[in-house]
Amino acid sequence: MVQTLSCQALADKPTSPPTLKYQSPAMAGEWKRTPLQGNAEFRRDKERERLEEEIARLRALAARSGIAESVAFKGRVQVLADGTKLDRLKDRELFADSPRRLIPETATADLTQGFVKDNVLKAFAKMDCLEFTALGANYYTAPDFYHSLTYGGRNIVVGAKSLEAGPTLGLIIGGHLRNFDMTLPGLNALSHNVLIVTDGRHVLAIDPRTHDAWWLRASAGPYKAWEKLLHKKTICVQTKNGV
Repeated sequence: MVQTLSCQALADKPTSPPTLKYQSPAMAGEWKRTPLQGNAEFRRDKERERLEEEIARLRALAARSGIAESVAFKGRVQVLADGTKLDRLKDRELFADSPRRLIPETATADLTQGFVKDNVLKAFAKMDCLEFTALGANYYTAPDFYHSLTYGGRNIVVGAKSLEAGPTLGLIIGGHLRNFDMTLPGLNALSHNVLIVTDGRHVLAIDPRTHDAWWLRASAGPYKAWEKLLHKKTICVQTKNGV
């Protein structure tokens, strides 16, 4: 006998919607991390080796840079070539683009702490990670670590040139006076004076007009002592696909 169900009986019979059971590979324990293999891992190791070698080179340069204990100051500059009295200039006025504002030798000037910190920050903001390592600071810490060289409580400023011999900066290093020619390779054609800052281990010349910076390498001799920081930021990042 064939049993039949009425429409009413079908309606009264409880039903439940179908359910989908999903378990992710991670939940099932089937998803495992796989290490880089082949060329990708090789490129990563070579990049790390290259960066370590470059950092070691910059640290070696830093060790040979010498520490400036004080400034040899004569204090003879009072009036510039355009007739302006040096004592009347302050902050950015000292770094005008007029060649007649060139400070012919090491001099003291009136610079506010805020002006010095702002220019240190902007100079370090242009640098790359290897330069941070070599100089012992970055744009977060440099404004606190680096300060202007001073004499008698006033800031040291000095003129500079790009190609021809410039004024000289006299520093006492290791108890001995050493004069360094202020020839800064790559100095902007409209820049004539620079700010000298130090953290007690390194000495930098900063152009407040462009925020370019030069690192004093005392071991290089008096005439080629300044190395311009070139800010090759691409050396700090991986640019190859798959790394």
